[in-house]
Amino acid sequence: MVGASSSSSSLQANLIVEERNELMIPRETAGHSFRRTAHFLRPSAASVDGSGFPPVIPPMTLDDEKLSHKNLRVEVQFLGWNHPQQNWQTWIEHMHALHHLTWKESGIYEAIMCSKYKIHRNQDLIFSFSEKWCPETNTFVFPWGESTVTLEDVMALGGFSVLGNSNFTPIGEDEKEMKRIQKILVDERKNITKTTLKRASQSAWVVKFMNSGSEIEHQAFLAYWLSRFVFPKFAKDSIGETIIPLAIHLSRGTRIALAPAVLASMFKDLRSLKEALDASRKQSSSGGFHKVKLSSPLQLLQVWIWERFPTLQPRPPNPTQPDDPKMARWNLLQFDVQNISTRINSSADDFLWRPHWGSSLAHKDKAAEWVRTKPDLGQGVMELARCWRVSELVGPDADYIEQYLPHRVAKQFGMDQDVPDFVPRVNSSPQAAWEYYTRPIEDEKLYIPGRLDESSVTTRYIFWWRKLVSGTEKRPVCIDHPPGFEPKNKRPRHDLETETRDKGSGGSEFEVAVSPKSFMEDIANLEKRFIDLERDINLYKEAYSSSDLHEEGDSSSE
Repeated sequence: MVGASSSSSSLQANLIVEERNELMIPRETAGHSFRRTAHFLRPSAASVDGSGFPPVIPPMTLDDEKLSHKNLRVEVQFLGWNHPQQNWQTWIEHMHALHHLTWKESGIYEAIMCSKYKIHRNQDLIFSFSEKWCPETNTFVFPWGESTVTLEDVMALGGFSVLGNSNFTPIGEDEKEMKRIQKILVDERKNITKTTLKRASQSAWVVKFMNSGSEIEHQAFLAYWLSRFVFPKFAKDSIGETIIPLAIHLSRGTRIALAPAVLASMFKDLRSLKEALDASRKQSSSGGFHKVKLSSPLQLLQVWIWERFPTLQPRPPNPTQPDDPKMARWNLLQFDVQNISTRINSSADDFLWRPHWGSSLAHKDKAAEWVRTKPDLGQGVMELARCWRVSELVGPDADYIEQYLPHRVAKQFGMDQDVPDFVPRVNSSPQAAWEYYTRPIEDEKLYIPGRLDESSVTTRYIFWWRKLVSGTEKRPVCIDHPPGFEPKNKRPRHDLETETRDKGSGGSEFEVAVSPKSFMEDIANLEKRFIDLERDINLYKEAYSSSDLHEEGDSSSE
């Protein structure tokens, strides 16, 4: 029986979706809770106290001046943010005519098409979001909840596949033809490094192979694309030797899961940039520069921001055709946005949780439904499963591993949000991490949210989040609404905040700053806050009366 229990426990731990009857707060009635059947991404915490795995909360100030990056001593090289070189589109068109079917088979067709577009970098925008990054959870932390770049985003925005072999799949010793092509490409790369450039220059590579008619032109084309747009190394503008086997696999139509490696590189760069920004803010003005080299395609992050934060978008986006990738919407656009931090922190009511809805064949234009996973699981459903479940992401060259925790941002997939539980790491080796990423789906069926379904949050999540955020600052943050929902009171709280005064000035240590012009408005706001407080107390009573803790208390008293 012990073995059966252990097996059952292991099976439960590997499930993706959980259906429960919970006390929820929907968007339509943000102040009132009621019970309904809800759907969550596993794992949820057993209780609010002790089990939930909280993120590290960054400063939630709305003061954009304090968050200015102008005087920070940080020197950043965006080595992975590369624009298409001259004649690149011409080479794509030439190769497309010959190999587009192979690209679709290997899952890179849309990703190659995305490389035609130029995304102008807004460094302040990238810095502002990096300051809100939590490396422990790989999520952005806002006053109104968590969000992150997911595998679905990398798939929908960058065109990279979540299915296929690993990015570190070697060429087998028995693959003589592939070994022969590899040797030719490696030798050509060495020949270029022997020139005055002293490196395998991408420009020289294009001159060598573009429209050459060589038997290895396609492999050379893919090696260039991988080196410049997917896995740029620290030596800028060079062809990486380690990506040559990958290029050969793709040229044969072998599907490679590039999305997890791309996302891992983005997580790693966000951590590095976050650490550099934090260190610069702590040091004196006479300190040295913090130099950071970022090698991931962070243009995906900027497009992610534009897709989800309407107040930060260039307006209007480019008109596109139905078959155009989403990257085309933002080609060549620029936007000098002001008050970035204020806009981010006040985006609870307009953040787009599901901008990609309908991009997957598994749930396009469908109502909510349960889909059986056995005996056959379609590609679309398998893609969703990879995006929805916790896993480990192996980086380029298998030299680092990042944790992926989609259960923390379930609303981005149309699911309901509960308190996220801690997930142990499975990162002892790249192979172990990859096996965890590709583990079989244990769910007999998966719940696919409907196109128009409104996801909600549990009442205990609200209490957990409020406690988490309010405990990090002396000045309270206005969290009087469910994370991700429209604030009940949009007026900033600074009009009634308590300010510390100098005791030597003759006044009391604390005094309330109230503008005479808005005295009656302030009184009305105070009355409204008392009403909101009464509402919160009633919510807490409802949650307590329906919880296991209440039942335990009753039994113990007997």
